[in-house]
Amino acid sequence: MDKIKSYNIEKYTDNGNFVLEDDVIVEYPLTIYVNDKNLCTLYMTPDDIRYLIIGDLYTRKIINRVSDIKELNLLEDENKAFVKVNKLSKRKDVIKKVMILDRNDVYNKIYEFENQSDIFKKTGASHLVAIADNNKIIRFKEDVSRNNAIDKIIGYILEKDIDISDKYLLLSCRISASIMQKIISIGIRTVISVAPPTSMAINMAKENDINLIGFARDKRFNLYNRKDLEIK
Repeated sequence: MDKIKSYNIEKYTDNGNFVLEDDVIVEYPLTIYVNDKNLCTLYMTPDDIRYLIIGDLYTRKIINRVSDIKELNLLEDENKAFVKVNKLSKRKDVIKKVMILDRNDVYNKIYEFENQSDIFKKTGASHLVAIADNNKIIRFKEDVSRNNAIDKIIGYILEKDIDISDKYLLLSCRISASIMQKIISIGIRTVISVAPPTSMAINMAKENDINLIGFARDKRFNLYNRKDLEIK
C-alpha cells in the first residue's frame, strides 16, 4: 500500500506562483474490532499495520502479550481489522539496570535517526520512533501520528520478544502525557527525543523513575529526570 501520494498544487512565493507536483503522506483509516465489537478507528500511515494493532491493544490493556491474541484478520481493502482475544496473561516484569549512555554515541545515533525517514524528507509529515541500545539502533518505525508510531514500536517489541532492560527509545516528537503513558506501559526506562517534553510528561517520568532527555540535537541535550543513569 502506498505511503506517499502526489498531488498537483499551486505554490506561492515572493517571486510569484507556479504549479508543481507535491508529495503528500497517505493517511489510512483502520477500524479495529475486538471480539466482534467496534473498538476504535485509527488514522495511520499504511505500513507495519500488525505492529500498530498489537501496540494499540497493549497500551489499551486489552492484551498483555502477543499470545493473548487468538486471531488477527486484516482486511486492508475494507479498512478493517478483526481481532479475537483470549483471557489475559500476566505482564512481564522488566529487570531494572543502570543505563550507561555515551554522549557522543547519543549524538551519532540522533544524527542517524534524523536522517532515516524518506517519508519525512519527502513530505515533512511523519513522526519517527526507534528502539536502540549502546551498540546500535535496532529498528525504526514511523507514522503520520506520533501515538501510532509509538504503538508500532511497542508492537514490534512484543512480537519479537525483545529484552528492553538495556534499551532506550529515540523519538522525533514532543513527549506529551499520552506518549509517556505508552512508554510507562511497556517498561522502557530511558527515552530521548529531539523535541521537548511537557510538564506532565516530566512529572510522570519522575513518578515512574524514567530517564527523560529532550532537545537532543546539534550535539547537546537536556536531562529532565535521572534514575539509575550514567552519562559519560
